[in-house]
Amino acid sequence: QANLKRLAKTYGIMTPEGAAKIFKEMDDAQIVKIMAFMKEKETATLMEAMAQLGEPEVKRVALISERLRTLMFRESTSKP
Repeated sequence: QANLKRLAKTYGIMTPEGAAKIFKEMDDAQIVKIMAFMKEKETATLMEAMAQLGEPEVKRVALISERLRTLMFRESTSKP
C-alpha cells in the first residue's frame, strides 16, 4: 500500500499527458489501484489526458471509471 501511495503521488506530480502515456502501457487493475490513492482533481486531469489519446482510450477510461466507482462504493459501505 505504501508503494501505491508513493506511485500515486509521483503520477500526481507529473504532467497529465506524461502520466497518461505511461498509463497507456499499464494494466487497468494497476491503474485503478494507483488512482484510488490520487486526489480527485489529479485523477480527473489524468483521465482527460488519457481520453485524448484516442477512441480506444476513451472506452478504457470509462471502464476504469466504473471500476473506481465500484471500489469506492465498496470501501464506503464496509466502514462501520
